[in-house]
Amino acid sequence: MTHNISDKDIELLIIGKWPYEYQGFSYHIEFKRNFTYELTVKGEKLITQLAMGFLSQQFYGRWYVKDSTVYLIDNQIPNSSLNSDSVVDKISVGRMFSNFFAIQNPDKLEIFSIDKKHMSIKMKTNSYLIIFREK
Repeated sequence: MTHNISDKDIELLIIGKWPYEYQGFSYHIEFKRNFTYELTVKGEKLITQLAMGFLSQQFYGRWYVKDSTVYLIDNQIPNSSLNSDSVVDKISVGRMFSNFFAIQNPDKLEIFSIDKKHMSIKMKTNSYLIIFREK
């Protein structure tokens, strides 16, 4: 939880580009004023780079803040050639492969602290990552 920062303040401060690295992946997430986001994920290891060649590296969606947590919704892999939109099962093959290769597409970011230059997010229990805003 943030210290004395309201959800409205987080909404204002989070707008912008935030690059970071976590568990063998490089992330670049941009939060926009219209409450949409773009997330680019790149693998740093050979196996993840090969997997990313088959999968999209771009994720898009909407975001909102509640209880000092930024929620990412409507996550999609729009550019993957492996996606299937079957009427029968509605299963995304691209999503299955991304889960298999442990591509970390976060669905929420618990904000511990945030200001104009950096934010600290909770990754695991008692584990925080400090992210610096891209200039």
